[in-house]
Amino acid sequence: MKKQLNTLTLSGLIIGPILGSGIILLPPIVYDLVGNLPIVVWSIVLALDFASALVLGNLSIKFLGDERVANAVHKI
Repeated sequence: MKKQLNTLTLSGLIIGPILGSGIILLPPIVYDLVGNLPIVVWSIVLALDFASALVLGNLSIKFLGDERVANAVHKI
């Protein structure tokens, strides 16, 4: 039987490193040091990440198979 990653596993692989990198403790420390600028930068990064997720999600839907996005890159 071939193992495949499902939505829950993939979500855990993404969320784990984000929470582990100090997303809960780091923002108040940075805000105390530099003020509102990190909030603006974080918003820009959030928008770019959202755009990347949309692109990769659409590629995963359009290119079938186990490799999905890799197949898209190979065909380009």
